[in-house]
Amino acid sequence: LPFFTKADYDSYLKRLDLYPAYNAASIATVREGLSKGYVQPCAPMKAFGATITATIAKDPQASAFYKPFKGKKQTTISDADWAAMQARAKATISGKINPAYQALSDFYEKDYAPRCRKDVAASALPQPSQPALPKRATGFHSLLLELQRSIEYYQRRRRDNPISQIIV
Repeated sequence: LPFFTKADYDSYLKRLDLYPAYNAASIATVREGLSKGYVQPCAPMKAFGATITATIAKDPQASAFYKPFKGKKQTTISDADWAAMQARAKATISGKINPAYQALSDFYEKDYAPRCRKDVAASALPQPSQPALPKRATGFHSLLLELQRSIEYYQRRRRDNPISQIIV
């Protein structure tokens, strides 16, 4: 994000203020998917928890979210406004951002990570039930199902044929 004016910094601070609600909504969405069995495989998620906790900085000035306030103050911003925005950023990081990231970390470690999939194949995910199709779509749908069965048949033949495993 470019930071040229006081309005740019104010906009950024407003976005930071909104993060806890966004985070809570995201956790709720993931929790819903989790309840239906939609989870990532364990292997690529091994270090994910560390990426969450690495974002939490005890000193708000050490937080990546404070970076815009570490640089040189724009000449169009008064010293009083700059100090007030820096104080607001520190308070937001300590009081909203860090707790939101801690909530995400707690959710991930307690609820998500223990339920990750051991199997990396997408076929291990729950398969949604087929919705009822309108009558005009059933012919096309039947054609697609036949095509799918045909592809699966040839995949099985290739897999079961030792010669085809040599030929690429």
